[in-house]
Amino acid sequence: MREADIQTQIVKWCRTNGIWIVKYPGGIFGTTGTPDLILCLKGRFVALEVKTTKGRLTKMQELTKTRLISAGAVCETVRSLEDAVRVVEGVLHESR
Repeated sequence: MREADIQTQIVKWCRTNGIWIVKYPGGIFGTTGTPDLILCLKGRFVALEVKTTKGRLTKMQELTKTRLISAGAVCETVRSLEDAVRVVEGVLHESR
């Protein structure tokens, strides 16, 4: 499955479940290293970098992930809708 297909599944699931989500633009319109999907869950900043099973983070994506985590965000690499759901449920569970 392509990254774009996984992203579409995640965005659809989030919107169906009332979760605020934005798909960050890539290419010349985006900032290098910024995760693909940005969510806000119970006041928490959550960033998801979507990769296929064989995809790897670039050095800039690794650096951005480290910076986001240091700033208090949840930032995860996900490879499926199921991975994303686990991250979301984890964040929602910790805020109870």
